[in-house]
Amino acid sequence: MKLPMLRQLVGTGAALCSALSGQTHTTSRTVQQLSFSVYNPQAATTQGRVEQILESLTSDVVAIVGTQRVSLAHRLATHAGFSSQLPVERQNFQRHLVYHWGVAKGRFTTKACGVTLALNRRLFGEHCIKRFYHPPPALQGRGGALRVRTRWLDCCFLGGYAPNKPNNYQERQAVDAWFNWIDDVISQLPARCVPVLLADWNAHLGWEVRTTQPSVSQEVGIEGSARENYNGTQLRSLLQRHHMFAINSFSGWPEGSDTGPTYYSPGGNTSRIDYICLPQSSRADVVSCRVWRATGQELQARRSARLCDHCPVVVKINTHPFQPSPDSKRDRWAFPASQGAVREFQKEVQQVRSQPEVRNQFYRDLQTGDTMQTWMHLQETVQPIAKQHFTTQQQQPTWITDEVRQAFRITRLICAQLRAIRPSGNIRYDILQAWWTATVLAQADDRAKRIHRRVVRDRVTDIVKQLNRKKVFANLTDAWRLIRDLAGRELGPKNRVRGSVLQTLPSAEEWLQTCEQPGSQGGCAAWRLELFDLPFQWQPDGSLVITTSQPTADLDDELDIWGQRQQVQEDFQQVRKNLQKCPGQRSVPQWSMPAEIWKYLLLDDPHAPEAQITSDVQDFFFQIRRVQEMPRIWHHSEAALIPKGNDKQGTAAIRVVHKLDPLGRCFVKSLWQRGDHPSAPFSIGAVPRRRREQAILQLRLLLYRLHRLSVSTAFTKFDIRNAFPSTAHTALTEIVVNQSNKQDTKLLLQRHMQAATTIIAHNEEQLTVALGSGAMQGDSIAAQLFCQVFQQAVITLHCMLYRCCDWSRRCIVRDVATGAEVDVSFCTFVDDFVKVVPIEGVQDLIQKQQTIDSMFEQVLTPRGLLSHPTKKEIVPTVKGKGANTIMRHLLIDQPGDLARCALSACYLGAVFVSDDSMNAELDARIQAATKAWYVFRRIWKNGQLSLTVRLYLFKTMVVSALLLGQEASVFSPPQIARLETWRMKKLCQVVGKAYWVQSYTASHPIRRTAQAIRRIARSPTIGSELRRRRLMWMRHLARHPEDCAPLRALMFGKLPEEENEQLSPQGHPTGAASPWLAQWADDLTRLARADPRFPKITSLNRGIHELFLPSSPLANYKGKFKKNPHV
Repeated sequence: MKLPMLRQLVGTGAALCSALSGQTHTTSRTVQQLSFSVYNPQAATTQGRVEQILESLTSDVVAIVGTQRVSLAHRLATHAGFSSQLPVERQNFQRHLVYHWGVAKGRFTTKACGVTLALNRRLFGEHCIKRFYHPPPALQGRGGALRVRTRWLDCCFLGGYAPNKPNNYQERQAVDAWFNWIDDVISQLPARCVPVLLADWNAHLGWEVRTTQPSVSQEVGIEGSARENYNGTQLRSLLQRHHMFAINSFSGWPEGSDTGPTYYSPGGNTSRIDYICLPQSSRADVVSCRVWRATGQELQARRSARLCDHCPVVVKINTHPFQPSPDSKRDRWAFPASQGAVREFQKEVQQVRSQPEVRNQFYRDLQTGDTMQTWMHLQETVQPIAKQHFTTQQQQPTWITDEVRQAFRITRLICAQLRAIRPSGNIRYDILQAWWTATVLAQADDRAKRIHRRVVRDRVTDIVKQLNRKKVFANLTDAWRLIRDLAGRELGPKNRVRGSVLQTLPSAEEWLQTCEQPGSQGGCAAWRLELFDLPFQWQPDGSLVITTSQPTADLDDELDIWGQRQQVQEDFQQVRKNLQKCPGQRSVPQWSMPAEIWKYLLLDDPHAPEAQITSDVQDFFFQIRRVQEMPRIWHHSEAALIPKGNDKQGTAAIRVVHKLDPLGRCFVKSLWQRGDHPSAPFSIGAVPRRRREQAILQLRLLLYRLHRLSVSTAFTKFDIRNAFPSTAHTALTEIVVNQSNKQDTKLLLQRHMQAATTIIAHNEEQLTVALGSGAMQGDSIAAQLFCQVFQQAVITLHCMLYRCCDWSRRCIVRDVATGAEVDVSFCTFVDDFVKVVPIEGVQDLIQKQQTIDSMFEQVLTPRGLLSHPTKKEIVPTVKGKGANTIMRHLLIDQPGDLARCALSACYLGAVFVSDDSMNAELDARIQAATKAWYVFRRIWKNGQLSLTVRLYLFKTMVVSALLLGQEASVFSPPQIARLETWRMKKLCQVVGKAYWVQSYTASHPIRRTAQAIRRIARSPTIGSELRRRRLMWMRHLARHPEDCAPLRALMFGKLPEEENEQLSPQGHPTGAASPWLAQWADDLTRLARADPRFPKITSLNRGIHELFLPSSPLANYKGKFKKNPHV
């Protein structure tokens, strides 16, 4: 394809912007320059080295190749066992945005690879990056590209490090694969995008193969010619295919040309192997091309008097005038605040709200029905004061101070003086001068390294001192901030990866196309809202301007329809309770204030007099009740774009989470809490007092019982596609009308009927859409609304199965407590649905799955939902004659009428295996704990940090990950020993010096025993800890028996096909009892043995079953379950 030149591209973009905006611009002939550079430093693994290169190369775009930096995904996979789709890592420098494509274990990569692209922050912000292009796994570290699109430029900058000249067939494959990837990247670019190739090609250009003189062409010039090698031939072909040319192979540029060598070997040989390539249509825009040899000598890793390394190649081109990119630094909220700052803030708010003009305007707003105007007046008087007290400039933390930079700058200056020494004719003087300069340089090097080490030590010491304070964990926010800063690893809270970036940033048109799709196809049936459709307009500074007013109505304060005054008091008290539980440090829309501000204002000291803002908020709630209309800004969200890490492009790679006003969220939640929302017994997620271990144990127990009866099963996992945004508004309306109070129905309906969101797309384009389906993910009631709709669909599905299929009743068990029949073959966790079906063979499995799929689709379609076909998994277990043949047919042949069959599947964090083995679950837990250990690796080895803090982190992050969800597991003694061995190995490293003890009989310290280590760490054995957790969970189940009917029925009841009971008539486990029931009985027996106040199972009339009643001794047990460090 013929690529556009930069002048045409910029001119077309300016004309298009003028046409869209309706403004006329005069074309200016003044030009500005944009510079690119490529440099191979041999190694740039540290931040200081990268900063040194960027400080010397003043180009707008810098490609650093051959960095030897290990990739982020490879580090996570190697040390933390974390499978990550994050091939690029981001760093924010003071003047540059830096993106690293590190080295990984690729087929065609070596340790010398690694590519970094740095963009000048003055010209390019993060919003300008349209998309990232990554090489395949075999070439990780060989290249990386990003497309930058602004109002004046659309370019794709590609940095690369080609394989060396091939000497055999395998090396030739590496070169071909690298050039094929570059071909693919350029082919994917739209016609308006200009590719800029910045690479160390390891290519010689000039004399083609079988020619005796340089070949003249539009792609390669004749200056500086050399006989082409295989890389050169491939480069020439690439340039011919895409109509490009190598700039530093031509001369005659207006401000200077350099076609000389770019690499000087230690042996004295020279070659030109670094090139910058542009489209031929941009040839007239080139201003200069130079090789910075003095800078290359200054930056080279080897300190020698002559140049013996790569040299940077720098190119300047002309562009039309452009506006600098807006500063990406924004003010952010800083919490928690000191008590003095909070009191000063409350005092200023009280003064402002008490001013006569403010009171008069507020009373006038209350007399109308325009709740939007009232809310804006209320917030506009508080928000400026809050920003004055609780905002700070967002800064990027760094461990390199100005003192360190200055020290290393001095070493570079002295090195330059050493290289500048020339012979004076006096040999003694020359030797003495060189010796003195070299000595000073060595001293400067040592001084710079000492300063750097001292700065790091001082920073670490300061953090350690703060963590070693008493009651450091009283403020968990500050404590965890210090801990993460000290750890400094890639993984953050909730597995968030530091330095990760969105792989693609779609434009507003792409977002609109996606949002317009139905929810089952990935959208939300949205339509675009223009400015005249909104009652307000959001300004870039975060402020709002009201454009249209709501219909006003004259209100009489003496009227009190439906007792609104009493309702307002109830609303206000419930909002305060919800606000108290609202988590802190949460992002909010730029036009809103975080929850902490409202906590400071509405949750003040109970002994203090009532503040004016408190009564104003109550009056505002009364106005909402009177007019039955909430401010529309409460239903308007700002979209937070979260990368999914699913290796997809465009909007499919981004999850949208809605940021809403926190006070509005609390008010809507209080309305929802006033209604009656029954939860089905099989529904686990988003239901109070129900844990995911309940569903895991239910499924494990059912599979074990069926397999023990030699019944073949199919464990099928369903997932709802695009769950929250897909739910039809008719289904949501039906739930709200049927389950909420009459007085709250109209207000709750506004939540999804008036929902809108603003998406900040590429280049800071704003797209505002109204949501035509679904609830807003991130809202306080979104999960509950979806669960109510989804559980009705599941209930309808099983009613249809019971009427049509006799096999659907094979897993119905009678609850021994209530006598009700409970189907234990399925459970749901929000949008995840699992169904266990007994099968007789392959054809029977296909038939039953087709029946379930067709009925499931029938109940989902009217509600706007759709099962995700690619995420459906089946774990078959075949018993009886021919089991191996059937399993081989299901797993290897993969029948086309079935979903993907596998030996194992992960559900709610637990691993379900076809043979009921717990080894896979054990491996998953150890891997998760290893990842947590790696994240905090710097903390375990820090001897200055108190043992109390280290043990706290070890138990909180590592041990909790090791034992997460294992209350629902039954491990054998060897498996328990494996967990104990792994934990003790890490615990000994945490204890550190206390692991050794001086011996009176031996001349050297000896190791403490495992029992002594556990006593020092106050840590019980793994078996004791699991027993304590099971007892706490059993007590929870006993206190809330209505929330565990399926589990209780399956644990104590009998399946229709079973002959033996789980419990004897006296309530004692029989010989046929499951291992889980036997484990529960053993735990309760040990508890009775340790605490005489707790009754033994044999002394109860109904045995173990009596312990799981609301008035049982287990439910009323007040003591703590002790941890035993010995057993």
